[in-house]
Parts: sequence; structure tokens; C-alpha cells
Amino acid sequence: MNKLLWQIHSWIGLIAGIGLLIIGLTGSLLLFHDELDAATAHDVFPALPNSTARLPLDILLTGVEKGLPDYEISSWAFAPAADAVDRVFVVKHKRRERLLVTINPHTGAILGGPLDARHTVTGWVMDLHYTFCAGSVGTLVAGIFAALLCLLGLSGFWLYRDFWTSFIQLRWRASRRIFLTDLHKTVGIASLAFQLILGFTGAYWNIPSALRQFRFGSGLPPELTGRHWSKSISLDSLLQQSRQDLPGFQATFIALPVVPGANIQIYGHTGSPLRSEYCSTFTFHPQSGARIEMREIGKAGLWGQVTDSFRPLHYGTFGGFFVKALWCAGGLTPGFLAITGFLMWRQRQVGRNGEN
Repeated sequence: MNKLLWQIHSWIGLIAGIGLLIIGLTGSLLLFHDELDAATAHDVFPALPNSTARLPLDILLTGVEKGLPDYEISSWAFAPAADAVDRVFVVKHKRRERLLVTINPHTGAILGGPLDARHTVTGWVMDLHYTFCAGSVGTLVAGIFAALLCLLGLSGFWLYRDFWTSFIQLRWRASRRIFLTDLHKTVGIASLAFQLILGFTGAYWNIPSALRQFRFGSGLPPELTGRHWSKSISLDSLLQQSRQDLPGFQATFIALPVVPGANIQIYGHTGSPLRSEYCSTFTFHPQSGARIEMREIGKAGLWGQVTDSFRPLHYGTFGGFFVKALWCAGGLTPGFLAITGFLMWRQRQVGRNGEN
């Protein structure tokens, strides 16, 4: 049984190794996407003077509309920190593509864009991480690799289930094969939680997403035909109502209707560390501004609350810089295990050839 499981474990590692190396490296980079944006596109994502004084959203929105009269705003992402920019997605009239614009929320100045977010370094890294830059097929492949990461973690744990007798034992003076085995086992057991969390959440997102794309198509959004929400609506008033209806609510993202029949949606959270930044949602009528629905994560079913926690668990956004650094190291371990696993396999092949 163990011999068969070892063979399965080895072959899965060899097959998925390069993919897991790419996913791990890009995922670790994306943990610091704000810093990566600032380093690679400082003019578009500058570090702003640290200030808590934001202009009212209605004033910011009017400034974007005046600065970009040929575009409609499709969504607005609020700056995650006082020195960060707001990210606004716009669509040009009679076009389909969502383009990124960055805004100084303290002055209303347009800092960068409109540009295709996929053409930034972070956008390219994200596309590589989630889809291997291969669309729907790549999304499915990345999801399968994530599922294989779970299988590798579980099978490795079973194969080394007596790890506690020699955990963190690195026999430096032994043969290369023994040293690699010790190193592979130690890192694999120490990072098992990361493998299961990252693998399961990645598979949970990617595989259903790819299947939906295969079924319904993954083409561009519909062409923008005009403004589909009333100019008389104050987004600041909607934000205020959201905070009144859900005390402690902090808005993170607003989706505006760009097709007929769509509503205004405000996403946010109440500060709980294991909740995503989009865990609670308010939906408003696009013409009257009347509230249609409020979805509070605390009143969602058990599975809804569990799946919402996947986002902070996958990205390590629940505990400051230390947790992000720890998650970065954990994200690199699948690639490290792929390399050490390949070297172990190579050593066995060399040993067999030598015996022959």
C-alpha cells in the first residue's frame, strides 16, 4: 500500500511540479501587490501623503466624469490605506473593455489611465497565477493543480505519518538522497496547513469558474450603451445609509450598472479579521436609490460564512505584515517541494542506472 501511494505521490509531484512552482511564486508576489504596483508603475500607483481626509465620493465621481467624458464608471474600489490610491474601472462609450484609472482620493486628481490592468506587472502576474495566461483552459488547469496540491499534502502526511520521531532532522553528512529526503519531509510536514488551505481554496474557486466559462462562454462583457443609473442619486447618501443599517460597515467596493436592469451594489465588511473585504452587500435601485437588499455575512448560512473566510485565509490578509510574510513563505513551499521531489526522483534514477 505504501509503495503504491509513494509512486502516486511521486508521479503527481512530477506532473504538477512546474505548475505548482509557477502558482507558488506568483501567489507569493501577489501578497505584496500594492508594493509591486508602486515599484513597477510609480506614476500610476504613487504613495500619497498619509492623510485621513477623503473628498466626498460624489465630488470624486464628478471629477472623473468631467475628466473622462467619453467613459462611464463601472466600479470603484476604495483605497485600502490612507496613503493609497482609489482604483476606478471605466468603460468607453460603445466599447466593452473595463479599463483602470487611479484617483487621488484626497484631491480628486486622475493619476493614471485609462489602461488595461492586465498590462501592468501585477495584472500579468495575476493572470499567470490564476489562468497561466490561457483563459478558461488555464483557469481549469490551475484549479486541477490546486486540487493536486491537496492530494500531495495528504499523501505526503500519510507516507511520513511517523514524522514526529525524526521531525526537523537534517542529516547533513549523510548521502545526498538521505539529506534531500529529510529536507523534503521537514518542509512538507511544516507547510502541510498551507498546502491544504491554498490548494483547497484555489480549487474551490478555479474549477467551478472554469466550468461556468465553458458552459456560458467567457467572452467580453456587453457593449456599453449609455448610463444606466440616475444622476440624481448620491453615492455618499447610499454609503451613509449602509453604515446606518449595518453599524461598523466599511465600504470597500461599489459596482455601478453598465447594462440595463442592473443595480447599484456596495460591498464591504465590519472589520472582523477572518471576513473578506466583500463579505456584506447592499443592493440599491439604479433609478430611485431605494434599498433592495442587505446581505449581512453574520446572518448567512454556515457554508456561506466558511467560504467567505477562504479569501483572507488564501491571501493572508487577516494579521498584518507578519502574517503576509508567513503566507509568502508558505506559498513558496509547493515550488520548493517540487524541486526537492524532482531531485529525489533524479537521485533514485541515477542509483538504479548505477546498479544496472
